[in-house]
Amino acid sequence: MSVRRVTVPRHPVTVNRVPGPLDLGERDGAADVRRIVRRQARVAAFTLSVVVAVLVLLPFVLTRLSPTGVWVVLSVGVQPLWIALAVHHLWRAERAERDRRRTPG
Repeated sequence: MSVRRVTVPRHPVTVNRVPGPLDLGERDGAADVRRIVRRQARVAAFTLSVVVAVLVLLPFVLTRLSPTGVWVVLSVGVQPLWIALAVHHLWRAERAERDRRRTPG
């Protein structure tokens, strides 16, 4: 049995590319970017301060508890706190970007 070779001509896929940088409009400028970054930095600073406070204060709290109490605090108290803090951080960071779109330019 002979092997038959089939050739298929290749046609490059055309993509509509913009030749220069994207113009995002008059409202999207360096001032808006700085404002968003500043708000998100404040959100990150708040989240970081809560994390540091929990990590610093947690050993003091745990030394006063029994071994069973330590496990309860770590599993029922701290883990939901991390999840809530992460959700809160994400919500506030996304809100900073959404609010920029709503404000008049």
